[in-house]
Amino acid sequence: MNNNEYFSINDTIEDNVPIILEEGDYTFQVVGMDLNERFRGSQKIQPCDMVVAHLLVHAKEGRVLLKEQFIFYKPLAWKIFAFFRCLGLIRPDKPASTMPWTCAQGCWGKAHIVKRSYYTNQNEERFINNVDKWIMADAKVIQTNQKAIELAEKALANPQPIQTQPDNDDDLPF
Repeated sequence: MNNNEYFSINDTIEDNVPIILEEGDYTFQVVGMDLNERFRGSQKIQPCDMVVAHLLVHAKEGRVLLKEQFIFYKPLAWKIFAFFRCLGLIRPDKPASTMPWTCAQGCWGKAHIVKRSYYTNQNEERFINNVDKWIMADAKVIQTNQKAIELAEKALANPQPIQTQPDNDDDLPF
């Protein structure tokens, strides 16, 4: 089976009913980072850049994949700091820093996850898993993420801009 949303007639398919976790503290691993995303805007926040982190939560019910949006809006900067402190990539005593986005993939952390309800267009109530709070990295998390922490410290000492996708795709072969 391919990795996108579609499958063919000969593929093996699995029941993918989402696992809704009970409220609690869970260990997760950052398995992906979409660095060049755009938030479309809402009633409260205008369109702006964002990063989407893909978190693989390890729970007794199974492994659950969560997407967490980090919207680049000043009142939400605390959330970004909390995420990096949870991974041990930013020290708690640093009030301002460039974020080491490229060092986060592969890191482990802990978060308090809650069940959030929402309503579909057909007015059906559904539930999703939501990160409520990032838990500050302890000695075990810091030891596990040591290599990434060292890379982050080097990156923060000599910041380089993250390469973004070109707006012009004329040079692509298709």
